[in-house]
Amino acid sequence: MNREDIGLAWILVVVLTAMGPVGVILLVSRWRARVTMDPAGVHVSWRGRSTTVAWDSPAGVGVHDQGRLRTLELCPKSEIDRDDPLLWLFVRDIEPLRPELPRLRHSVSVRPSDGRNAVAAGCLRWAPDLWFGGQRVAPGFSGNPDIKGHLRRTREAGGRAVTPAP
Repeated sequence: MNREDIGLAWILVVVLTAMGPVGVILLVSRWRARVTMDPAGVHVSWRGRSTTVAWDSPAGVGVHDQGRLRTLELCPKSEIDRDDPLLWLFVRDIEPLRPELPRLRHSVSVRPSDGRNAVAAGCLRWAPDLWFGGQRVAPGFSGNPDIKGHLRRTREAGGRAVTPAP
């Protein structure tokens, strides 16, 4: 092994070592959302902030199982704020679960400690008439947040989060 190979190996070790913590941080941050339920609605807490989705705003709730990832699906009765200060990260534009539901909905990752059964039990306890059940979906089904769109919309609004007119 010559000196160039040793230098390249050290560069590779340094890069991989630096990427390791970043990957762990990204993984942990994905699971930081905490979901609790009570008679008022679904409480979503993330990064020290929290908000409540009242039970009278969704048209349906359910749980998707994507292998190791489980998501609480909150399908609204009407349009939702794509740029809500907390919930915008959970807005997904995916095929509606039923024809009468809109494409946009909140898809909140459920922490492993919350578990699919605990979330389903909470939905059934507090909003049985909204429960559409759970289903197994392909990994990646829920997609990702519209980060570029969110940044563009909030930049155009002077830093305020607003929803553009339809």
